[in-house]
Amino acid sequence: LVRYGPLTNTSLGNVGIDDFFSLDKFGFSSGVFNDVPYSSLDLFYIRTDNPSDNTIGNNSIKAGFVMLDYSINPLIRVLGGLRVEQAEIFTDAFKYDSLNYSADDGRRQFGGEILTLHPGKLDELSYLPSLNLIYKLKNDELSPVNLRMNFSQTVARPSIRELTDVVVYDYELRAFIYGNSDLKMVHIDNYDVRIESYFKSGDNLSLSLFYKNFKNHIEISDAPFGYTWINVDKSHVLGIELEGKKVLSKHFEFRANVTIVDSRTTYLQEALLVSNGIKTYIPIGEISRTMYGQAPYVLNGMFTYFSEKPGVTASISYNVQGPRLFISSYDREFEVYELPRHLLDAKVTKRLSKQFNASLAVKNILNSPVTRSYNRNEGWVLDYDSYTYGINFNLGISYKL
Repeated sequence: LVRYGPLTNTSLGNVGIDDFFSLDKFGFSSGVFNDVPYSSLDLFYIRTDNPSDNTIGNNSIKAGFVMLDYSINPLIRVLGGLRVEQAEIFTDAFKYDSLNYSADDGRRQFGGEILTLHPGKLDELSYLPSLNLIYKLKNDELSPVNLRMNFSQTVARPSIRELTDVVVYDYELRAFIYGNSDLKMVHIDNYDVRIESYFKSGDNLSLSLFYKNFKNHIEISDAPFGYTWINVDKSHVLGIELEGKKVLSKHFEFRANVTIVDSRTTYLQEALLVSNGIKTYIPIGEISRTMYGQAPYVLNGMFTYFSEKPGVTASISYNVQGPRLFISSYDREFEVYELPRHLLDAKVTKRLSKQFNASLAVKNILNSPVTRSYNRNEGWVLDYDSYTYGINFNLGISYKL
């Protein structure tokens, strides 16, 4: 159902929901249109019968794997395997599918629709190997030091919504967003090297280097009349992570990790044009920039208190991430980044009996806002939006069987 006035369409936009549904909006009005008098309700509901309002989708994944875990000698251990996945995704308008319309059938263009609704189809068989090598630099059961080297291949699939050629109004983006039946699966090569040391005191420390190579990474980009999802040709992530735990006393410990990342996306920039529901991509030039959704740094910390006798555990945690690309753009001046947000959470758990625990969690103590801004020459100007979720309190009771 779509809400209409006597002559024009009405949408919620930035108006509050209470104002939108206010009873004074449902009065009578009269006037003259094209020299013809009319009387009408100010606002009312009508059914559009648009086929894109009733879509179908299914996602089927069949998978199997084999794995080998073998110790060559007391110092060297090898783990590896192969996962095979058969993924099938299908989306379409219910009407077009039930009438067996082909993908290029002209009847798929509904009057007034921006896009012609083509069926979204993915049918791909993936072979995903993995190999892990563990070398014990210090062969001590209580305080080992290990060197790990890993390689794996993984995939990421577009969602049914992303693959469906419908246009809906997105209230977070405050604009229309298109599905894209042309989306491909994302293929990822993962490499990492990690050295980790454990201590008799319970402390541990690790240092990791990692590299990820993406093909057909999916991101949100601007388009005529709104936004859409697209594949980009090549992306990579190169980073270093330091992680550790420190036992401060019998009852206190501290955990933290710091990750620093350099990411880069390179792809052929194309302008999307839509004419009579048909999409046309016009090459503009090659672009190289930060990878969509990837922060240049991540910092996590957690301070924990625990006492066995009264059965109390309390923790306070902190997280912050660097600025992340939220909306890519054909015009770099209109790229939108989500700015760093400082998150502070706390939780206390009390054992009431052998079976019952009570907990209180407080999330987003600082009520830190989500702020997204346009990037102008590496400077943040003109907020795209800014809002807060508020402080969240959760009280829970759990029972152990």
